[in-house]
Amino acid sequence: MFALKLDSSYSIHIIRYFKNDIKPKSTFKVDELNDLDTYMKRNQWVDLANNVEKLKNGTEKDGIGKFLFEDLNKNTTEAQLASQLAAVFSFSGVWEHNNLKKNMKFKISNNEWKESIEKMYKKQLANIDQRRQRI
Repeated sequence: MFALKLDSSYSIHIIRYFKNDIKPKSTFKVDELNDLDTYMKRNQWVDLANNVEKLKNGTEKDGIGKFLFEDLNKNTTEAQLASQLAAVFSFSGVWEHNNLKKNMKFKISNNEWKESIEKMYKKQLANIDQRRQRI
């Protein structure tokens, strides 16, 4: 499970929740997200490719996690956030998913990532506010 925050500069902050209650927070700055967007646009279908062991030993195939690790200089923990970023970009309609649980792939389906993610984020915040008002 994870929480998402989109700030006014379009940086994405992700907090992951684990059973042992560790809550690591990672930030992807707008420039990094623009680089990821450019990477996705250069390719048709892109693998998730975020296996920690394969990233560490240099055998991971090209894909989102490997891009985060090698091109954006994220550590392996942050490169694993390819899963959460893929969920955010897919849920907001920016990326399309091949609907496989194994060998997941993604491709660009919308060129307006900032606007689409902001719209999704604001809708999620509005839903949270509505739930709070009902309590």
